[in-house]
Amino acid sequence: MAAPLEYAKSGDYRYLFEVNYFGAVEALKAAAPLLKKRGGRAILVGSLGGDMPIPYDGFYSSSKAALAMLARESDLELRKQGVRVSALLPGGTATDFTYARRVYGEEDAKSYTPSVKKASAALANMEQGGMNPSLVADAIVKLAAKRNPPPVAVAGGKNTFARFMYKLLPERVTDWYVARRFNQR
Repeated sequence: MAAPLEYAKSGDYRYLFEVNYFGAVEALKAAAPLLKKRGGRAILVGSLGGDMPIPYDGFYSSSKAALAMLARESDLELRKQGVRVSALLPGGTATDFTYARRVYGEEDAKSYTPSVKKASAALANMEQGGMNPSLVADAIVKLAAKRNPPPVAVAGGKNTFARFMYKLLPERVTDWYVARRFNQR
């Protein structure tokens, strides 16, 4: 969903967390006994949006940041029992999810409407020009096959570089870049 914090509806962002975060928690809890019996891998699909803010997508970004931390913590907790947990962070991926995003309109976003529309359009363009879903699937398979997988991995060389730079540069610089990329300056 693309919504300004000030006017976001509780039901909308709670639903987003139910799907993105709590759904993963429940799936991981249900799978843990089976994974412990055989030794196994759990891979949660996160997002670079969990590391880098996306204007008016703060709830999505927050849910994906929580998912990455869940993978890190679960990996520490279950590793001694032969289970490895990782979060894979793809960047923009060309799927139909782009068109399912709920974008708050003038009635809901009020004075934020022009900014929400610009940011949403920039995000849609980024996604549709992004990775092919089959490359994300390949990254999942490769991550699952690693003997010692990292708790958090990135799909794609361009995305790996972007995450590296985002962590290296000062927040003022990266926030300026994000605002510019999403037509907020």
